[in-house]
Amino acid sequence: MRTMNDPQVTALYYWVDHDDSVHYENAAPLEYADDEVEVHLEKRHLTLRPKRHYPTAQEAREALEGFIRDWEFNSTVEAGSRQFALLYMDADIIDLNPTPLPPGTVDLSLSARAGPPKASLRLRVGRTKFPSLPGRVKIDSGDPTALAMLSRLDRFHQGRETLASMAYFCLTAMWDSAKATTGITDAVKATHDHFAISVKVQRKVSELSSNRGGDEARKATGLGQEFTNEEKKFLLTAVQTFTRRVAEKSANPAGELSLITMADLPELETKVANTDGGTVGE
Repeated sequence: MRTMNDPQVTALYYWVDHDDSVHYENAAPLEYADDEVEVHLEKRHLTLRPKRHYPTAQEAREALEGFIRDWEFNSTVEAGSRQFALLYMDADIIDLNPTPLPPGTVDLSLSARAGPPKASLRLRVGRTKFPSLPGRVKIDSGDPTALAMLSRLDRFHQGRETLASMAYFCLTAMWDSAKATTGITDAVKATHDHFAISVKVQRKVSELSSNRGGDEARKATGLGQEFTNEEKKFLLTAVQTFTRRVAEKSANPAGELSLITMADLPELETKVANTDGGTVGE
């Protein structure tokens, strides 16, 4: 291998790792670009092309680590951590100022890219699209409260926790974080002020997770009160929204946030009563 005078990383290669419950053979190729990176994802092969100069693969990986972690965070929010993870495989590096080879010399240097892990032969569900990219809204995927909520979401996706239990835990984790940060003892008001989540949304999540669930109810009051399909969709979407909002707030504590209201979540058949008392808005 020749010594490089001015090395530059032109591509990083990753392998999409997932459990045996899914596959992405039918997912449409994904293309994306911003000021930092170009992305191409097809089947299980991800290529990242950095737009800045990095002389080593390690430096390029460190620069794009946040992008990778945020993407995996979004995936876990959507579907569970076992359904999408990105494993680094190799890099392409060129020399921007190569030393000319002596006449008659052949350059035999090759990129020895590692092969992908062996695939399972078990039956899997085909996904028609890949998990959503992080997007332009910056998030802190390492925030402790967001990670705790993410862990419970992941347990729910894996069938290891009930919807009611998961939803109430995530709601109270957000409440505790808001109270600790703002010093406001009223958890609902603290969360409205800090995370910009309406009182109606918070109280509806609390009501459903406490008083519904049938045999899997969190409290005895929920026995015999099965979730409707609309309520299930509402609760799951609400928790996913909460988790992203906590990570978003952690990444930009002083940033302005748009208020999350009932209109941002799946519609419920039953009209939600005005329970905010007119004190802190919707």
